[in-house]
Amino acid sequence: MHQYILRRMFMLIPVVIGVSILTFLMIHIAPGDPVSVMLPDHATSQDAELIRARLGLDQPLPIQYYSFVRNAIQLDFGQSVQTGRRVSTELFARWPTTFQLTIVSLTIAILTGIPLGIMAALKRASFTDHFSMVFALLGFCLPNFFLALLLQLLFGLQLGWLPMYGVSGPIWTGEGLKYLILPGLSLGLSSAGVLARMTRSNMLEVIQVDYIRTARAKGLWERRIIFKHALKNALIPITTIVGVQFGFLLGGAFITETVFALPGVGRYAVNAIFARDFPIIQAVTLMMALIFVLANLGVDLLYAYLDPRIRYE
Repeated sequence: MHQYILRRMFMLIPVVIGVSILTFLMIHIAPGDPVSVMLPDHATSQDAELIRARLGLDQPLPIQYYSFVRNAIQLDFGQSVQTGRRVSTELFARWPTTFQLTIVSLTIAILTGIPLGIMAALKRASFTDHFSMVFALLGFCLPNFFLALLLQLLFGLQLGWLPMYGVSGPIWTGEGLKYLILPGLSLGLSSAGVLARMTRSNMLEVIQVDYIRTARAKGLWERRIIFKHALKNALIPITTIVGVQFGFLLGGAFITETVFALPGVGRYAVNAIFARDFPIIQAVTLMMALIFVLANLGVDLLYAYLDPRIRYE
């Protein structure tokens, strides 16, 4: 196991390097000049050259990339073109909101999607099965921003049960959790649809194998057969989907945070994209890629617990 973890960690290095190179090149190929954003209307070309030299934008691309990587290793992503504040400080201040939103969304997806998938598999071709699959299809097809607006209209404006925007505290407080329910639902329901369909297909496959029929022939309690034997074996591909959805939820938080006016990394990145704030875009992209890769590593390590037959050599 230790050798496998070390080998996977070394395999992450070329992936991270590739992501950093692509991010760096895409930012510089994209149209727009960050220096023009920083200068006032009456600035001269000499002023632009001075700022370009201070930011290192007058250097060749390889040198700029080397400086970017060297500073990123030290968690130094430079200063925002718009505000002049340190990007790392702003990211660390906004990261807790995005992470809490992702946790709430993933919890909603798991608690909704997996039970629906189990019920649909156990009652195949019934009303429960059809309802679960229609729910999964709607959750998967509806765009996050459209679902967010519907939830705001219903639960925020019409019923007045939940706040429509902003945050009030951490999720372990009742008030803080209340502010993240609507954005968590708008993100989590799409992932719940994916989990429901995956759980249904895997449970249908598992409950038809020989050891499940043997367990039933022995007279074991049906609930024990489903949750201890069938579900545990069906969870292996589902775990992969959960890890992937964690990364997608982080990316989907960009639009959701903007709709609900949440002070998270996603909204910070959206504002940076419109303003051509290159240091912020580079930092957010690299951070999200690292989280996505580490989430996949954690999923691989969970396989050994879910299926003892898996051995890492």
